[in-house]
Amino acid sequence: MEGIPKVPMISPDMKIPDDPMPADWIPKLREYIFTHYNDDPSKFNEAFKELSVLRYHACRYSADTESICIMKRYYAQLQMMKSRFPMETNEPVSVSFAWSDRSCDMAVGAAYEDINYEICCIMYNIGAAHATIGMNETRSDEDSRKNAFSNFQCASWPFECLRDKLNASKFASSNFEPELLTFFSQILLVQAQECLIEKAIFDNRTNVIVSKLARYAAETYFELKIRLDQDTLSDYILNSKLKTWKRLCEAKAHFYEAIKRYYLGQQCCEDEKHGESVAHLAAALEQIKEAQKVVQKDKRESESMKQAISFALDIISQKEAKVRKENDFVYHDRVPKAEDLTQVEPVTKAKAMPFDPFKRDTCGDDLFAALLPANVLKGVSLYSEEKAKLKRGIIQSIEKKDTDLEQHLLSLQLSQLNLDQNLDEMRLPEELLQASAAFTAQPHALFDLLDQLNVVATKSSEAEIKLTDLRHRLLNVKCPQLEEDQGFKVISTKVNELMDHHIQARANNTELQKALASQSEQLKLLALPLTELAKNICDKVVNVSETPEGKRLREMVEKVEEMRKGRIQLFENFKDDLENDDITSKILAEKDFSMDSLFEKELKKHDKAVQIIEMNLNAQDKILNALTEANANFAECRRDIVENNEKRRSQCVSLITAYQVFSGVKEKTEAATTFYNQLFALINALDKSVTGMEDSFKGERERHEEQKRIIAEKTKLYRERTAMESSNEQQPSPTTAERRRPKLGDYMAFYRNKMAGSQPQTILNASDFKCSKY
Repeated sequence: MEGIPKVPMISPDMKIPDDPMPADWIPKLREYIFTHYNDDPSKFNEAFKELSVLRYHACRYSADTESICIMKRYYAQLQMMKSRFPMETNEPVSVSFAWSDRSCDMAVGAAYEDINYEICCIMYNIGAAHATIGMNETRSDEDSRKNAFSNFQCASWPFECLRDKLNASKFASSNFEPELLTFFSQILLVQAQECLIEKAIFDNRTNVIVSKLARYAAETYFELKIRLDQDTLSDYILNSKLKTWKRLCEAKAHFYEAIKRYYLGQQCCEDEKHGESVAHLAAALEQIKEAQKVVQKDKRESESMKQAISFALDIISQKEAKVRKENDFVYHDRVPKAEDLTQVEPVTKAKAMPFDPFKRDTCGDDLFAALLPANVLKGVSLYSEEKAKLKRGIIQSIEKKDTDLEQHLLSLQLSQLNLDQNLDEMRLPEELLQASAAFTAQPHALFDLLDQLNVVATKSSEAEIKLTDLRHRLLNVKCPQLEEDQGFKVISTKVNELMDHHIQARANNTELQKALASQSEQLKLLALPLTELAKNICDKVVNVSETPEGKRLREMVEKVEEMRKGRIQLFENFKDDLENDDITSKILAEKDFSMDSLFEKELKKHDKAVQIIEMNLNAQDKILNALTEANANFAECRRDIVENNEKRRSQCVSLITAYQVFSGVKEKTEAATTFYNQLFALINALDKSVTGMEDSFKGERERHEEQKRIIAEKTKLYRERTAMESSNEQQPSPTTAERRRPKLGDYMAFYRNKMAGSQPQTILNASDFKCSKY
């Protein structure tokens, strides 16, 4: 059956407008804007121009995708204009819209001063255009079959909408009769079903699937044939077209009944039910012959239908003869009656596909968006509040669940296990890797640092010797006159300050040596190659995924994360949908409506998103219970992991600390070297100053030493004289003047005379010790 010719399809005729544009429509719109909205109509010149263009293209009587898009936009704009402008019968902006029908024997025109008539005619043409596109498809390849299937489904909904929502029957037009609209809606859907049958046959789907699809098509065509036989439809359809449609529906009914029986017979052959297979194929042969009789009644019948029936007749008759022969000579199964055979349930996948005229990609920009009646503004505001209430409720539910989730995860302390890291990533932290790379890049850095410390120690000893020498030299030049000198005081103070700094630096050098010695072992370990270093630190790492308990725990943690991310994404999508949910155009399209019912209807489109979010929230308890159970089963491994992680962390911290100590010691050693260089420069400067001071005050120092010598000599002379007087105590006492002892002034006078070259007197009189002040 794969090569069976394509059967013909039918479509309604499109309605024809009598005038491209009502002459008084735009003037009335301008007048109403000026009088009712108190606005300047010239602001809407572009809108009026666009409206004229839309109607012109919508009335071109063309069936293509571009025309359908224009008609849908024009339809949407008319719906939104209804609430802005009173354009129904006997209202201020009502104008006459005239359209003609071509479904009757004679073209019948009708005109109504009602915008709703214009809306119904445009909707009718949208359905007819979709049906025409589907009918013209060749269905010879996959894309063509899909396009035909989609267009037939899209064509069915406009006729249902005309019958059930737009109340088109109130207009005296043959195209708008409910019976005819129902017929068009059903036949377009069953034609979409035929596209599915062709695809199922071409794709070699199972026999049962093709049989179910074919049974629905057969039963539907039998019902449509009965509808066409009724007198109610004969008044609305051309006689010639009525007869053609009757024969086509009857032929297709028998044709698809034969297809159903043929594939059921095929299935019975596969199930080795040879008797039932013969019965099904015999019934199929009977049905296809009935279809052939129907198409042979009129020579004007479509050739494609005749070819399809003829092709199917050849296939079915050959298969029936072969299976009957095999059963008669080989299997000898009993052949049941046709009414006793097992039937399959009819299945349809074709459904009327509605379009939303108020979606932005359908209606485009609102031509008169600046003109909003008070009830529309109120409705939009109230609907925004309803959306906010819905959003707040969802946010509260999510926040409560998120809080419970965070608390539960914190109580499990899963961060200790590093479940989100691979085994290799757990080896060494990044800071340690950087320290290792920096240290191993300088293989002699430690020895160089030790040498620098020795150099610093040598300089420290040298500095101490020089500062001590400066102190001694300053003490040597010290005298009463020099102590009052300002330069002497500054130099002495500076030497003392440098000695204090040196003492502090010497203590710091000792601390640096101790700090480096305390980290020597860690630095040796840090100097190892990275692989050996990692082996020494992480010699034992527990792989969570190696145990069934660990694998289960990881799966549950990933499930929790998936739930969390899904919740965030679902809420973001829900929030975006709410923000983009603008019902202004829908409120404009409804003239008399209940806001509560409209809001309830519009909010229902978010029910699916809300349900999915609630499913995510409700699943949290079950997921957390499973996570808790998996965590409990993992307790023993957890203990080992925590101990190993703590040991590894401690070792890593020790190594990082060792490198930091090394870097600090290196930096401070360099600073110490700089310090001693500066210290030596200051010492040298002070040495020059002290040397100059020694030279400047050399004479003063010598006079000071001479005074000390003279005083020592006079003291000695005084002692000798005292001893002489003691030995001559027997002699007569001299006079009072003679017994008076010489004083220091006497000695100083004697000394000056002696220095002047005078001869010392053998006898000191009182006048010899009298002198002027020093």
